[in-house]
Amino acid sequence: DPNMRVRLVLPDKPLYPDQRVPVRIEWWDAGDFDDELKLRIYSPLFDQFRFAPDPQPQRGASRLPIDTKEGSLGLAAEAREEELEGQRFTVVTATRTLIPDRAGEFPLAPITATVRKVTEWARDRSPLGGLDDSGFGGSLFRDLMGDRRRPASTELVRASGEPQKIIVNPFPLEGRPASFAGAVGKGFAIDVAADRTVVRVGDPIGLNITLRGDGNLDNASLPPLSADGGMSPDRFRLPEGEVAGTISEAGEESEKPGSSKQPGFLPSKRFQVSVRVNDESV
Repeated sequence: DPNMRVRLVLPDKPLYPDQRVPVRIEWWDAGDFDDELKLRIYSPLFDQFRFAPDPQPQRGASRLPIDTKEGSLGLAAEAREEELEGQRFTVVTATRTLIPDRAGEFPLAPITATVRKVTEWARDRSPLGGLDDSGFGGSLFRDLMGDRRRPASTELVRASGEPQKIIVNPFPLEGRPASFAGAVGKGFAIDVAADRTVVRVGDPIGLNITLRGDGNLDNASLPPLSADGGMSPDRFRLPEGEVAGTISEAGEESEKPGSSKQPGFLPSKRFQVSVRVNDESV
């Protein structure tokens, strides 16, 4: 349909497993909303990978309907006006957070958008007029619940994007620091608190280690405490094996006061371990 376009905007560089990356869905429409009854958007990407939970749209806000094998999603969306090749489009945009869970190269068939368009209206009027739920909300279809004409005939029109591919690289081995333990993301910070600082040789010291950040804390582990110039095994008795951590959704504020962004809280993961001092020189 010359009046409709659809676009899936992916990251322009290779990804890593468990990285959280935004993907944007754009539906462009230069037609008459009054003649469009049902919008369906589908990309195989939505069934091929894992996604973070989608934020709930605010009441009365625009929604972009996305089809998946699990059912239809109404994603929180924003609308703007754009001019392209002499046409004036309404562009409805939604964003999801992709979490690739395996390495490889994954080709994607084009994203598609399908609309049932009215080609002729009946002369009589009827409540709701058989109008399907567009999936948007009041901002684009203000009279969704109003009195509408009844469609006499309709046709399906379609738009498709471009074939694409996603490349997910395995974690590099060369040059990787010994302290890397699977955390992928941004804004990471780590805090360590000891339950005592004056001890005798052999006494246990409890350490609370808290990792915060916007990333894959679920799969992040605690690296060896001796890694990258950490605690020397000659001077400390260190824990062996993996240490289980506990996830907490509440954490420190992700934005400093005065930031233009909405303040929020970074999730955290806490590890509790015990170490012992081996000699009095510590």
